Amino acid sequence: MATEWAHGYVTDVQYTAGFYRETTPLWLKFLTVFVNQRQSYKENFTFCELGCGQGINLNLIAAVNPSDSFYGVDFNPSHVANARKVAEEAGLTNVKFFEDDFVEMANHPPDRWPQFDYIALHGVYTWVSREVQKALVKFIGSRLKPEGIVYISYNALPGWAVAGPTRKIIYEFAKRSDGRSDERFKAAMAFLDRLKQAGTLFFNVYPTEVARIDKMKSQDIHYLPGEYLTDHWYPSYHIDVAHDLLSAKCDYIGSATLADNIHPTLSEASRQILTSIADSGLRETVRDLMVNQYFRRDVFVKGRNSMLPQERLQAIQKLKLCLTVPKEEVKFEFHVGPGKVTGREEVYRPVINALAESPLTIGELNGLPELKGKNIGSILEICLLLIHSGQAHLTADGGKGKAPETARRFNQVVLKRAIMGGANHAMLASPVIASGVGLNLVEMIAAQILMQQPTIQFNTLVNEAWKIMQSLGRKFIKDGKTLETEEENLNQLNDHLKNFLDKRLPLLKKLKVIP
Repeated sequence: MATEWAHGYVTDVQYTAGFYRETTPLWLKFLTVFVNQRQSYKENFTFCELGCGQGINLNLIAAVNPSDSFYGVDFNPSHVANARKVAEEAGLTNVKFFEDDFVEMANHPPDRWPQFDYIALHGVYTWVSREVQKALVKFIGSRLKPEGIVYISYNALPGWAVAGPTRKIIYEFAKRSDGRSDERFKAAMAFLDRLKQAGTLFFNVYPTEVARIDKMKSQDIHYLPGEYLTDHWYPSYHIDVAHDLLSAKCDYIGSATLADNIHPTLSEASRQILTSIADSGLRETVRDLMVNQYFRRDVFVKGRNSMLPQERLQAIQKLKLCLTVPKEEVKFEFHVGPGKVTGREEVYRPVINALAESPLTIGELNGLPELKGKNIGSILEICLLLIHSGQAHLTADGGKGKAPETARRFNQVVLKRAIMGGANHAMLASPVIASGVGLNLVEMIAAQILMQQPTIQFNTLVNEAWKIMQSLGRKFIKDGKTLETEEENLNQLNDHLKNFLDKRLPLLKKLKVIP
């Protein structure tokens, strides 16, 4: 339920705590080099997240960048309190959280906020009023440095066009129901089921909406009310968001969804149409129509400034990558836009084999004997797809200095909280890639035990992990059935932990997620 100070946003159910890799400065560094924008990965940068929610995203990025300064803003005091608590427990002194109203902060005196190198908004733009959107743009215009980067993600049109009527019914039905927002949302979903069963023509004409509604039933209930029950809901065309950002002197440079910057799955005729459109706003909007885009992660810069040819070549050559999955698990099939691309074994395999030995720069990869004759642009695109798919990442200097220690403290706090709450997964900080690494429940339990007892024997590890699972009331599910006996669960746990120690743990150690 929204309150007066919330500008129509849901506040009685806390929003889900998430990590968004595309907001990290190192990820954005790769994009700026790829799109030929002169924007260095600055030392001692300042970073602001508007609508930071529970603060997990900002706290994690702060933990792996201890020499830089971070500011998080959210108007929900519960969110801010939780974010500050995590930062305090982890001993993060480089991050500050503020409970503030976007409209009010846009009118703060100039010295109230520093100038920022990065400003990030994840999802916020969709769920606030036009007045608040204007305030956000005003703040960006006054507080972003020249060559500063803006990340702004939002529900996009035309992908959400068909979902509009369904969202309207959910919103209006919940508005007339009693209880907390999550309870009212569930009541609205039950009403939608009745409409489907009654043979409502809309669902017959748009069967994709039936599939999307069914999928919603398995989504996080902490996310759904914020998406569907807000008073303001504005899925946007890219060209309109780009027009809004122009008043902040910001130009679009590319998508943080890296694969959206290339078009290998589009037909030749579609690519020719895109190439013929000079205006980037119209071109991106036409592309969204081609792929029925439903979510965008746009990146803007305050001052478009291309690199000189040799300057860009040097920047590409210096980008250093490492693998983020075990070598044997790497796949050469990539989801790109509406389709899939399969990489050629003879091209990708040498890259994977080399990265499995140690992190390498793109210049070093370009010098591999097996890739003789490949130009550096081709190697750059291979790396883009590997990063996009989560199988590789740029490396940072954060593996040195204070970053491993601040990351370790943050990870201990996250593991403790996640396991106590019985979370199914959590994101831990890697100072090597200055980003997050996901772990499931069994991996989290094993990681916590190993961080406290690095030399623990395997049988003891299994027994201690099982005790934690029992305390959480958790059991394994196999072939769709819950395993009931202790023997069955211990057998499964034994197998999972062996796999973790053999494959996952060595990688986590390389990434310094676990010391």
